[in-house]
Amino acid sequence: MEITYKLKLSGSGNLPLPLEKNKSYDLALTEVDCVSKHENIDQSGGEIHTYNLKVSEMSRINIIDGREIIKVSKKGSQSQILRRKIEQLWEDHYSGDIDKEEFYKKEMTKIINQYD
Repeated sequence: MEITYKLKLSGSGNLPLPLEKNKSYDLALTEVDCVSKHENIDQSGGEIHTYNLKVSEMSRINIIDGREIIKVSKKGSQSQILRRKIEQLWEDHYSGDIDKEEFYKKEMTKIINQYD
């Protein structure tokens, strides 16, 4: 049975400069969230797996225009940026050892305790 994989994007992110209408761009997206997966059967009996990704102000959108790569800086509140950094630390080093939310609470407690 053949499986077709599809991607659906939603949300919005920040751009460093305007884009031109009716021009094609190559994009590189990082720090987007996969919010859902849907599986369907097509007319020929094959499977279609559709993944819904959400872009947010915390996402990084790199626009590749010809040879030039334009990087977009991340926006968001200080607490959103800190949460993202802690989640990245968990993904890189601790994902197999501890629950993500538990790790986040533990790291936040360490930071808060520095002010006692």
